[in-house]
Amino acid sequence: MYISLYIHTNIIESLCPLFLLGGTITFKNMEPKSTTVPKCFKSHLNFIHIEGYQGFEDELAFAEYVLRNGLVLHTMLVFFDTSMDLTNKNCSIKILTDIPRGSVTCQFKFDSAVSP
Repeated sequence: MYISLYIHTNIIESLCPLFLLGGTITFKNMEPKSTTVPKCFKSHLNFIHIEGYQGFEDELAFAEYVLRNGLVLHTMLVFFDTSMDLTNKNCSIKILTDIPRGSVTCQFKFDSAVSP
């Protein structure tokens, strides 16, 4: 799974050094080292693009973390891995959309191969 974060600021490296590697996160079995939420998640993260989502436990944990802590998040765009069948995609959509969000304006967008 690959994740791109778009944060409305020009000083992102100083705000989120633990999560960013050149603007893109490669997330495999990564666990947050701290329970403190980075300031950028709370005040600047407004769009996240997740590509290759397969519904693994660590992917779901990261998506939940972002949804709960992204207080100004407007959009989470999720593209599923091409190997996932429609039943698993629909199950993942249900799980993701049931997660409580820190932002009341947050909307999900999924790839065009599935319709929520």
